[in-house]
Amino acid sequence: RTVRARFQNVYGPGEILGAGKWRGTEATVWRNVIPTFIFKALNSAKLPVQNKGNSSRDFIYVDDVCRGLIACALKGKPGDVYNLASGKETTIIKLAKIINDLTNNKSGVKYLPKRPWDNSGHRFGSTQKSKKELRFQSQIDLEEGLRKTIDWTKKNLKLIEKTISRHARYLKQPLLTHSS
Repeated sequence: RTVRARFQNVYGPGEILGAGKWRGTEATVWRNVIPTFIFKALNSAKLPVQNKGNSSRDFIYVDDVCRGLIACALKGKPGDVYNLASGKETTIIKLAKIINDLTNNKSGVKYLPKRPWDNSGHRFGSTQKSKKELRFQSQIDLEEGLRKTIDWTKKNLKLIEKTISRHARYLKQPLLTHSS
């Protein structure tokens, strides 16, 4: 029996920037928007926003994904695919503003041009099938999940900075750290 789960943009405590193997690009460190924005906001840096921040994503908190996977295992039909998503579309500029507010970062955002490879535009998952067949619905709203992730990041800044610093010589801009 196999049930497949399709995640949207999962975020939450435990994600450490720079923990991946070096891939030859800054994306090794700054690979996901939420931990990147939180780290930069906690270091009073402007948040980098491409294409005016018009792109959107469906962010789902890691605890909700765990609950969704359990629902897939217990109630999913073999061979079926289920979206584990919040079903809510959030623009990147809105995300940046929320994170800046929650971290009290007054630096704002830095608008950058659209990345040539990023053509995904607007993405959010349909949750109808998961609601109907699995009785799964995300429970942690974006702001609550961000607060929990920010709290975890604050408690683990030294570890995150140490992990990022392994790649510092490859970064285009010097690493801003909370301790510097």
